[in-house]
Amino acid sequence: MRIAGGLGGWLAFEFKCGRGYLFSERYLAHAVGQLLRGAGEQVRSEVQHPRSEVLGGKGRPLLMDFEVSNNEGSGVLAVETKWAGTSAVRVEALLWDAVRLAEYHRAKGAPGVLVLAGIDRKVNALVSGARFLRQDSNGVPLFPLKGSDERHVLRWRDLHPDIQDYVREKREPMEDGQEGMSPLHVGIPQTNRQPGPTAVAFTVYAWAVRSHGK
Repeated sequence: MRIAGGLGGWLAFEFKCGRGYLFSERYLAHAVGQLLRGAGEQVRSEVQHPRSEVLGGKGRPLLMDFEVSNNEGSGVLAVETKWAGTSAVRVEALLWDAVRLAEYHRAKGAPGVLVLAGIDRKVNALVSGARFLRQDSNGVPLFPLKGSDERHVLRWRDLHPDIQDYVREKREPMEDGQEGMSPLHVGIPQTNRQPGPTAVAFTVYAWAVRSHGK
């Protein structure tokens, strides 16, 4: 399923039609839902996460952006989306979505897709920043960005301390010494870059995410 290519083309089309001012994570969800429905499966949005009790946290139940199900109603794919526009996406929030997708895979045996889309310079600022690098790794990114990136398994020790603190806060209460996530596997992304009709360009990454070792 080529989410990145379809979404990149949609962004370019919508922008050329003068609707760039509408771009947001909510507006992006409309296009992602249409692309998923094009696969011929059942699609639901705002679905309760199957491992809410494991992920912890307070307040309302954790929700997945999308779940694609087969004709029997069993989940076969989960999708989380992030939009990098006028407001920047935090690496912490992107990583938390990956953790949620890996736990979905652990619960249902079905993979997840993490989508990051937005204005080219905003996306590039995020994936080239210091917090998007693994700790003590000589410049290796948290998630692979191209085919030559060979490290796909992400572990707790790879995260910047600020990101660890963010995950701990999301997962409270946690026991002393407990790691905030199990190892997860992030695949080579689908990517798409669409130059706009002016200086504006859009970039999309779509990573396959699953729990490691399952």
